[in-house]
Amino acid sequence: MTLDDIIQMARDAGIMPTVLNHWPFELQRFAKLVAEYEREECAKVCEQPESYALKIKCPDKIPGCTEDHYLPAYRPKKNIECAAAIRARGQQ
Repeated sequence: MTLDDIIQMARDAGIMPTVLNHWPFELQRFAKLVAEYEREECAKVCEQPESYALKIKCPDKIPGCTEDHYLPAYRPKKNIECAAAIRARGQQ
């Protein structure tokens, strides 16, 4: 995030500089901290494995068993899924 990004977001939020084009250092630091926090939270979303149930044959090897058996499994999120999960954070 650049200083120009921070200034534009402040303007979009209705925050005006205290003096002509003078933005408080605290506002810039706050914006950087918020961005840093959000990046870390997004990275955690991508690192979380996605769980699903894997259908397997009868673990007891019973002939003619018609029961469904499932094994819990995990896989990493794909890039497109990770991006969708990050965007969904804004809907929470």
